[in-house]
Amino acid sequence: MGKLLKLGVAVAALLLVTGCSSLASDYDLQPDPTPTVQPTKTPLPTPTETPVETLDYRPDGLKVVDVTDRTSKQCTFDMCVFLKLTAVKTCSKITLDGTTYTADDEEVDSFSDDFSRLKKGSSRVVEFGTDASYDSEDYVEYDSATCWK
Repeated sequence: MGKLLKLGVAVAALLLVTGCSSLASDYDLQPDPTPTVQPTKTPLPTPTETPVETLDYRPDGLKVVDVTDRTSKQCTFDMCVFLKLTAVKTCSKITLDGTTYTADDEEVDSFSDDFSRLKKGSSRVVEFGTDASYDSEDYVEYDSATCWK
């Protein structure tokens, strides 16, 4: 096979030298060039999802009812309310937020207090209050609760 190739190359060279170039190109006996490498398709980048903001608390995880008028308990603070907490979802910790007011219903200060874990479906009555920082403070009101995961 190698001798045949050499003979073909020699014939083609002879034809070129003698002026028969069209014949030489018709009978080009050069080996086929190396096959071209096909480009590989690059996959499109996978779109990255925007991370979803995860909450550290459970919205609507706690039901809070003011039971101050239905209890005979006495405040250990200068001002307080008694709240019945019912866990709709398990709360690892509970934070209650409140506000103190004057006798004329003017806001004086805000405060918060943390309470221990409460399992889903469980209830507990808690005292939520504070000692007066100012002489003008007369009562407290519960504002909001956070049920922590």
